[in-house]
Amino acid sequence: MNKPRSAAGLDDPEGARCAGVGSASLSVRPAREGDAAAWDAYAAEHPRATFFHRSGWCRLIEETFPHAPRSLLVEGGGSIRGILPLFRCRGLRGGATLHSLPHTVYGGPLADDAAAEAALLEGARRVAAEEGARRIEFRNRYATSLGLAPLEGFVTFEKDLPKSPELCYRTLPKKAREAINQARKRHHLEASIATDLDAFLPLLAASYKNLGTPLFPSAFFARILAAFPRESSILLVRHEGRPVAAVLSVTFRGIMMPLYSGEAALVGHLKANNFKYLALMEHAVAIGCTRFDFGRSRVSNEGVVRFKINQGFEPIPLPYEVDGATGDPGDAVADPNRGFYAQARRAWRRLPDGVARWLGPRLVRYFP
Repeated sequence: MNKPRSAAGLDDPEGARCAGVGSASLSVRPAREGDAAAWDAYAAEHPRATFFHRSGWCRLIEETFPHAPRSLLVEGGGSIRGILPLFRCRGLRGGATLHSLPHTVYGGPLADDAAAEAALLEGARRVAAEEGARRIEFRNRYATSLGLAPLEGFVTFEKDLPKSPELCYRTLPKKAREAINQARKRHHLEASIATDLDAFLPLLAASYKNLGTPLFPSAFFARILAAFPRESSILLVRHEGRPVAAVLSVTFRGIMMPLYSGEAALVGHLKANNFKYLALMEHAVAIGCTRFDFGRSRVSNEGVVRFKINQGFEPIPLPYEVDGATGDPGDAVADPNRGFYAQARRAWRRLPDGVARWLGPRLVRYFP
């Protein structure tokens, strides 16, 4: 699948200037429950929409976390001209921020043109003023025309898939193929597609604990499968009948995207992660997908970035933006691989498993 074409006036400076004419006729208002069908119809037609721009994703964020929905619509000429999924979140120190979107790799505004995009920004700024929010974070997949301060340090990974599942193996670099050969021939790993949360969740919890990261509530993953039954699935890897690795993925516009991945402790020698992602690519091709999105990573997370490069992907900088930061240290985006947060992650790894499973969902809300 090719990169979605640009909406009018967003990449072309001349088009952006023309789009500003008549912008006074645009109006911005909060999205309401009754707007879901129109919202989804707009997102379905927009070339820059991602899986996460759908109203169902916003709804499950609202149902799972204590974040206040503040999504916006811009209208003009009797029709929707743009949408902005948006939530107010609170940090550990109590300060409010706005996110598009929290706990999500992609978000940001979708608009017909630069004028509608600017109207959404002004609407978000009004919400920030009313809520006392000191910053607005836009996790854009594609660059906007807003000209805000860049939020650097994040990359994504995406490439075309081959025409048949059998060709997926050949597209991998030599080092990845060697690991997969070990997984297949020496350890006899097997993969299957399921919706088995009972097998998936312990593997996910083990990986998050090893990473020193609080885990989302179990209900969040159940809601993904329930809200998107045709677009979501779990790939489960077994060794001698025992689940050792799993990944929950979604599909959108012919793109397969792994969202949440887990692996049992002390099974690195099985090369289950390499095997898992090849099996997922093969499954993606088998169901008609044409691209694979390996998802967002922090540049500072060197191990994960290196793994994805070794699978044959190249990093693509993400054009995240931030508006309203004041220079207060509390406005800085926390890097979990640096300073205090790196120390906290090391301490988290030492927690008993049961404590981490109980405490994680209660803490993760503060790290949107």
